[in-house]
Amino acid sequence: MPRPRTATNASPHACGLVLCHLQAPISGISQLARRLAERGKGSPQRRRPELDAAGELRPGRRGLDGFLATRYPGSGLGWPDLTLTPAALATLRRNLPDLKPLLPRSALLRAARLMVERVLPGDPAHRLLRRSWLQVHGAVADAAAQLRWQACWRAVHPEGRAWPERLPTLDDSVLWTDLIQPRDLAAWITLLELWDYLPHWAAPPAETASPTAASPTAAAEGAGA
Repeated sequence: MPRPRTATNASPHACGLVLCHLQAPISGISQLARRLAERGKGSPQRRRPELDAAGELRPGRRGLDGFLATRYPGSGLGWPDLTLTPAALATLRRNLPDLKPLLPRSALLRAARLMVERVLPGDPAHRLLRRSWLQVHGAVADAAAQLRWQACWRAVHPEGRAWPERLPTLDDSVLWTDLIQPRDLAAWITLLELWDYLPHWAAPPAETASPTAASPTAAAEGAGA
């Protein structure tokens, strides 16, 4: 199985690691690693690693915030909205690889795009948004898949919101109005941004063993879902 590309540059003063997509050009990655390592040689008082990286990774010279605004124009989201805790990452690492073959990426993408456009329940496009939710819900109808999806949705949602156990019918616009919330957009976008990296994840055997918790639901909740 192919692995994500990495580039490193070490010196007595600093060591840098750059993670990127498998299809990213290696020459640009190597140059970025060298520049970050050079910056790491500066004095600790003057060094701001998080700002240095943001200055280097600037699609269109707009910085990382500009990248997010360009990729999802009108979303109103910032990087703090997409931040994941170590517990959330552990939950995703355990569950998402098994879900990827089941989840319809087109439905995830359509849900995100329609929410970025802020379609309202009375808009014709809102029906497509509801259909996207129903497609995802149907894709994880199996009991084991439901458990994994519930854990993942809570992990990526900024408010730790649970995925509904049941969804309204497609034409029940009143119930859908209360169900779909603006903060859900961050969850959809986080899942989309992680999508290309999922094949390279593999849960260690210890993490895939049967939990000792009293129930599967309790195990998922205890895993940081």
